[in-house]
Parts: sequence; structure tokens; C-alpha cells
Amino acid sequence: MRTEKYQEMGFTQLGKGKVQDRHGDIYYPKKARSPQQAIKLFCRECMGMDRRKKNKQENIEMVRDCTDPMCPLYDFRMGKNPFLRGHMTEERKKAASERMKLFHQAVKQSSGENEAAS
Repeated sequence: MRTEKYQEMGFTQLGKGKVQDRHGDIYYPKKARSPQQAIKLFCRECMGMDRRKKNKQENIEMVRDCTDPMCPLYDFRMGKNPFLRGHMTEERKKAASERMKLFHQAVKQSSGENEAAS
């Protein structure tokens, strides 16, 4: 199915992830495996990433220098969700602390059982 799409767009598949356009330029198309990766790829292409080049550092700097704060992906462009914060209420901190204590007790008991079985 992907081959048919490339042909419709005027590309020729060369193998090993390479495709060639009508003008002879070779590209390395990528499919995102996660929403975070899709956002990074979109931002890099928006900022003029040349898929023919493999210089990742240059692409990262281009995304960092984005000048469009009105873009819906602007806050997410560096790979993090700024709206997820690690703030915990005192109640949640206590609950997490209790869970960790139970976990450590269970680990100690299982390691003691393993030593006794040896």
C-alpha cells in the first residue's frame, strides 16, 4: 500500500527506506511511532528540515528557534508536555510513601525467602 502511495505522489522506492522524487532527489521518509515523535518530525519539517541530510543537531536547533508561538504544537516542540506537572498534594505524597514502604517490605521478604531456599 505504501508503494502505491509513493507512486501516486511521483516517488520511486529505492529500498532501505529511501525514495526518489521526479527530480532525482533522494529522501528518507519516516513514520512516527508515537505522538511525541510525530510532533518532532512535524516541527522539523515546518522549520525547513532537509530529509536528505542526516545532521540531527542542525534540525534540533531549527526547532528550538521556532518563532511561531501561535502554532498549536509550539509548547510541545521540544518533546515534553508542559501541562503535565509533577505537583502532588500532601495526601497523595503520603499515599505514595505508604505504597513504597509496602513495596520495600515485599522485596525484603521475597529476598529472604530466596536466601532460605538456596
